[in-house]
Amino acid sequence: MYYVFLDKLQLPIAPSEITTVINGNNKRVHLINDGEINILKLPGLTEISFEFLLPHTKYPFASFGAAGFVGQHAFWGYLDRLKTKQKPFQFIVSRMSGNKLLFNTNLKVSLESYDIKESADNGLDQIIAVRLVQYKPYSTKVLQTDSNGNTTVKKTRG
Repeated sequence: MYYVFLDKLQLPIAPSEITTVINGNNKRVHLINDGEINILKLPGLTEISFEFLLPHTKYPFASFGAAGFVGQHAFWGYLDRLKTKQKPFQFIVSRMSGNKLLFNTNLKVSLESYDIKESADNGLDQIIAVRLVQYKPYSTKVLQTDSNGNTTVKKTRG
């Protein structure tokens, strides 16, 4: 059994597939003699994408967590807040076997995009397609030198 959370909100029905892409930042360089080398760099940001069913009614097979049943309109509002507040949040996938936790995925991410798909095949239920990108905290620094030549570093964003 999988339990999937976007921030504090549990998805009512876990996605049937989750795609995780660990991007590379390596750089290929062509040499004068027509050879090629690969300059190895640290990995890029991880991207996660999936689709999930957003039910219109409370199904017995759905799991709504502590929040209880959340209607579609409220769920859209939650996704909109995750997108517009411009702050990272936790993406958690708990993989369980019975009552035993197998392992977790727990990443700080941003909501890059989401699509709401409606189809007659799904009745009033909707399919939400989500794309998340890993967030890594960062800071910029400003060097300040006083009249005595002493340099101090000030953190300006983090």
